[in-house]
Amino acid sequence: MIRINLLPVRERRKRRAGAQLLVIGAALLFGQVYGLQMVHQQKSSRVEKMRKQLRKTLNTNKNLEEIKSAATAKESELKKVKNQLKSYTKLEAYRSGPANMLLFLSYALKVRASDNTTAPKDGIGSKMEKKALTSAGWRVIRREDPETNLEIPEWDPNQIWIRKLIQMEDGLVIEGVAINHESVAEFSRRLSTGPFFPEMRQVQQKEFLDTRLARKTIQYRLESKIDYELPELPDEPEPN
Repeated sequence: MIRINLLPVRERRKRRAGAQLLVIGAALLFGQVYGLQMVHQQKSSRVEKMRKQLRKTLNTNKNLEEIKSAATAKESELKKVKNQLKSYTKLEAYRSGPANMLLFLSYALKVRASDNTTAPKDGIGSKMEKKALTSAGWRVIRREDPETNLEIPEWDPNQIWIRKLIQMEDGLVIEGVAINHESVAEFSRRLSTGPFFPEMRQVQQKEFLDTRLARKTIQYRLESKIDYELPELPDEPEPN
């Protein structure tokens, strides 16, 4: 009977299996190390990109702050220039205002022809001017009273005279004589539509016999605050 000793074969198989396990373990360990290294590189690359983006954002914010600071400085300078311009405009208004106010008084007492066929195309007495003044409440054309259907003639400025102009601080007093109360009312209404008399008031109207005209007339007194400054234009809206 032949006997075979299998112990060496088993030992070799065990050693071979151990070597295979060692190789597999080493391969797995290498794979894990390699995977961790790749993940680390990806994370490092992402962190570096985020750092670059952060530096770029910080630089952009810094530039924006510099631009904002420069814009604020320019805005402050612009406000100073606007304030200076307003001061100069106010001084100019008070320099030329009295003369312009007298011109407006003369304009309010200007006689306009009632016949539009001979009226100029533009300027004083033109159809366009009369239309604009009528819209403002001036009686410069004949019209029909809607209640009585009677014709209302245009007002004749020759029915009123100015005797005194008295300026007191920021106010003006106008004293004079008129043919009737209606003329005082029309003159007061015309002045109130202008830029110089924001609060025109009819203070006194008194009848008396004028010996030179040989008829009853009206002594009147008008008072108003006086404003030589032109209305200010609205400021431009600030950009958002």
